[in-house]
Amino acid sequence: MDKGDAMSAQAPTSTQTESGQGEPTMDEGLLAWLQVLGWLIDAGYLQFILATGTIMTTLGMFMLSLCTKYWQILLAKAFCLGIGSGLLGLTSVAVIPLYFRKKRMVATGIAATGSSTAGIVYPIMERRFFVSVGFPWAVRALAFLILGSLLPCICIMRLRPNVKRRGALFDLRHFRDTPYAIFCIAFALMIASVYVPFFFIEDYGLKLKMDADTSFYLLSVMNAASLVGRVVPNWLADRSVRP
Repeated sequence: MDKGDAMSAQAPTSTQTESGQGEPTMDEGLLAWLQVLGWLIDAGYLQFILATGTIMTTLGMFMLSLCTKYWQILLAKAFCLGIGSGLLGLTSVAVIPLYFRKKRMVATGIAATGSSTAGIVYPIMERRFFVSVGFPWAVRALAFLILGSLLPCICIMRLRPNVKRRGALFDLRHFRDTPYAIFCIAFALMIASVYVPFFFIEDYGLKLKMDADTSFYLLSVMNAASLVGRVVPNWLADRSVRP
């Protein structure tokens, strides 16, 4: 399957999933997912989460390189890769604040810049691989890179001693705290919308009569700009906000 077929097959995934009837909304799903992950981390299952997320993410990528049908892409990318990425995405950043009392937000922001760096490098790398080795091996190369990046995390990342605690999986008492409840809702809404421009920025550039090369690099430019947004506000938060 060439690049064009693969990309066109992947395109309907998010649209059709989001328009499904009777499914939980992204806000509800995200809040439930974060609740489960938080409970597992509190119970001390960090290594299990990282290992499971790594296996599912790399497996989904390798399976994606073999896909020729829409339903195969749905299983590999939307479910296997999606669940694996969900296990890893916020879990790693959640561990960082446990090791800092001062400049905690700056440390978290620096850790979050990793996704921006990947967002700069990965699209450019994959585009060159699509041309030189074709879609299947381009995806496999990215899968190997992801695997090589995640294995050190499994070996190194640990919870601080004496932070393990068990409790109810769902404890609604926390949502009686109005500021906390507002934050959870606002965060879920933000996550539901913040990545939408990244999916459509290239098409938007083409509609504005940009050439194909320029519109393609808009994605990397957006990720480069987010480097500042991930560090500077956190630095300001450490300087201005007190517990």
